[in-house]
Amino acid sequence: MRRTAGAIALAVGALAACSRNTAPATPPSPVAAVPAAASPAATPRAKLSKQQGDVLMKAIFEQLYEADKGYAVAEIEVKDDPASDSGFYQMRLLSAQQLAGDRMAVIVNGSPADEQGNDAYGHASPGMLNVYVLQREDQGWKVQERHENAASFGSSGMIGSARWVMLSADKPGFIISSGGTWQGYTISVAEIFDLAGVRAIGAITEMSSSEGACMPDMEKDCWDVSGELRFVDSPTPSPYRDVVADFIDKRFTVTEDKGGNFVQHLKSRTRKAARYHFNGKEYVLVFGENPVPGI
Repeated sequence: MRRTAGAIALAVGALAACSRNTAPATPPSPVAAVPAAASPAATPRAKLSKQQGDVLMKAIFEQLYEADKGYAVAEIEVKDDPASDSGFYQMRLLSAQQLAGDRMAVIVNGSPADEQGNDAYGHASPGMLNVYVLQREDQGWKVQERHENAASFGSSGMIGSARWVMLSADKPGFIISSGGTWQGYTISVAEIFDLAGVRAIGAITEMSSSEGACMPDMEKDCWDVSGELRFVDSPTPSPYRDVVADFIDKRFTVTEDKGGNFVQHLKSRTRKAARYHFNGKEYVLVFGENPVPGI
């Protein structure tokens, strides 16, 4: 069992297994027009104030949360290795979303730290994903679910940015855009999760760029490819809607001017699209092309 300093009890959500389904034989074009109702977003909400965030974090971590510092120091056992020594993490609020039934879902980033809470991460250190579901009660918020150390990804102790989505009409979920920059090359992967059980259901590379490493007289063109993800109704029965990724693929070269500055020269700028379908285990590409280069 994972634990936090101060003997906070943890309940680890089990990952639900799914049987594999067959992908649709002839999926519709990913660029076809889709009614607005078929591409839902999470319920609009105002950004949490510092005070509101403090209240949620205090409910989760109790006396461990220090509002003046904006984090709690938690001790977590290494995932899938009960025999391993546990480590300490700075636990910071990343995002929160109101749910039906007067509940709140909270995503917390865990960053490697020492027992005093000092930073203990390097550039290659991933962040730790932690998700909590709270229920409003008369006296405040009470934690209903704890999913700590649900996954690790990202760099410099950060998992990335969070976006709340509706995976189907009644299935809330979230996307973590995770990645980093190495030697001028940048990449971002959309990690898709079902909030129920905090179950990973797919990863889609959504962006990469060589702009930071682009030099004059390189043999190959430099690139900056980015995509936007949206959910559309699946043409076949599925627990989740399909994901359509709309990409802009930019290729260019650079030269150096007299002032020593690099000047970009556009070679091409194209739009491409890819459609992903949930096959019973994860999202898989079923139509189009994902043009994002790896690094």
